[in-house]
Amino acid sequence: MLPDSYSLFSNPMVRFKKYIIITVPIFSLLFITLLSAIGADASESALKHPDGTIRSFSVFISGQYLSVSSNKGFTTRDQQQANLDLAFPLDPRFTFTGGYGIEPDDTLFHHASLGLTVYTRPNDSGLTAVNPDGPIGAPVISIGAASKIRDDKTSDTRYKFSARLLVPSSPHLTVGAGINHYDQSDLLIIDEFYGQLAWFVKRYDPARPYINPDGLPGYPVFRITGGGNSDGLFGQLDVIVPMSPRYSLAVWARGEKISDFGIKKAGVGAGINIYPGNN
Repeated sequence: MLPDSYSLFSNPMVRFKKYIIITVPIFSLLFITLLSAIGADASESALKHPDGTIRSFSVFISGQYLSVSSNKGFTTRDQQQANLDLAFPLDPRFTFTGGYGIEPDDTLFHHASLGLTVYTRPNDSGLTAVNPDGPIGAPVISIGAASKIRDDKTSDTRYKFSARLLVPSSPHLTVGAGINHYDQSDLLIIDEFYGQLAWFVKRYDPARPYINPDGLPGYPVFRITGGGNSDGLFGQLDVIVPMSPRYSLAVWARGEKISDFGIKKAGVGAGINIYPGNN
């Protein structure tokens, strides 16, 4: 008898589905890379933006570890994930995003995502009333779609659709909220609704907004996210430190509680944000 893996990958339609799911985000990012290479004129390409520099990639590399336990006897497994995310500010109003991640479990899971951020007020060269999330008082809307692909069983692929609203309220403060919708219910996933609060210790110099898109170099940024659903709650504290115009370092702590199963998750993550177009 042939092994299951042979029957899975020998089916052309299954192979086609698997590779489409994986390669569409990759080729979308390659297309954005082409746009970046084509670029714009010198004055536009030098324009700073909350997501980096117009028509220049921003790169985000991160990893996270969560310890998982249950006080009701359920078998648990710690969670690890590594991600590479990209942002491409196409113009003062629109930013495209994409990412890829891996998550080892009983098998390997692949995470792929695409998204769009819309600034209701364009980030033009004359704008000075801003914070790192955008122009003061102008809502910022983000939408996205993501997939979680099981390496050995593509029929088990799961999808997530998300939306987020941020409102830069002052040079030091942003408030926001978001929603995640999953195509399959999972009692261990609780981040369906959340609120967010960001505090920027030091405001930008009006003459140099977005010198680093995360904040003024040398001064930390604190971001608190919390929410859940009827099955549990989660909270996360991010500390981001812009080190120079070109990069920032980030660390965070996260906790989750799923009441019905007595499951608790606690862990940390770290990342680096790179802005090659900034100087």
